[in-house]
Amino acid sequence: ILDVTTSVTSNGTEGYYVDIPVHLRTTKVVTSGATTETEKAVYYKMVINNNEDSDPAKTNNELYKAVRVAFIKGDGTSTVISGENSQYYNTGAVSEVDGDGNGTKTAVTVKTSTNNAVYTDNTSTDYKNSSGCDSGLVIPYATQAGQYGHLDFTVRVWLEGESTYCFNNNAGQQWNINLAFSMGAFETTP
Repeated sequence: ILDVTTSVTSNGTEGYYVDIPVHLRTTKVVTSGATTETEKAVYYKMVINNNEDSDPAKTNNELYKAVRVAFIKGDGTSTVISGENSQYYNTGAVSEVDGDGNGTKTAVTVKTSTNNAVYTDNTSTDYKNSSGCDSGLVIPYATQAGQYGHLDFTVRVWLEGESTYCFNNNAGQQWNINLAFSMGAFETTP
């Protein structure tokens, strides 16, 4: 079950971003035994693309390559998903920031398109045959039947001003983000 609301926030020099609170839950129950699992890694597949491909005059729109996404855990640590020019993040971090601009910079893990974290086409063979990427998030199992294991995190989306694709002539372009989450690796298409 996915509950989604969005809000656009500006925190002075922090810039603008959209935060999407996500609540995942599972009915998978901890089993007893020597190999007891109590949690599972959450995998994702993501497509970020130009949604104006149907208009021949707009097929070269590239602002979507400046889109960045972060999964922010409750402890403030983050995984940033970066399609292009990810080197900007090697010395930075994503802040867990409240509405008043308060927050601390914490650890960040960078994933890029080179490890199949980002796709530009969800109909491609690569996308369909991928088991997805580890998001750095884990969901705990329920402790008994009839209960749920819960995971709450924030998906933050913004345009990276340091990207070579983020400049005035690209302003106003439209793009899409599609995200899919799986408890463990996705099943792949045979």
